[in-house]
Parts: sequence; structure tokens; C-alpha cells
Amino acid sequence: MREVVLVVEAVEFCRLVADRVDPDDVAAEVEGPVEAAAVVLAGAAALALD
Repeated sequence: MREVVLVVEAVEFCRLVADRVDPDDVAAEVEGPVEAAAVVLAGAAALALD
């Protein structure tokens, strides 16, 4: 199990979940493996309903 800590501004995260921004374009502070952070952001983007 990999642990990662992401700090993302609320508006940026909401835009990600609403599929208004690509996971690669999200400004995030990452503590831990960058690959794990990319998986988490991609998963959040998958929550979009459109």
C-alpha cells in the first residue's frame, strides 16, 4: 500500500470532479510518490457524471 498526501485548493478539486480540468493540469502539493498522486487525481476525475 502506498501513502500519498495531496493538498489541492477546493475550487480546483471541484473543477476536477466536474470534469472541467484534466488531472495533469491540477495544481497540487504532493507528499509521497507522484505516481500514486496521479492515480488519486485520475480516480477523482472519474467521479464526473457528464
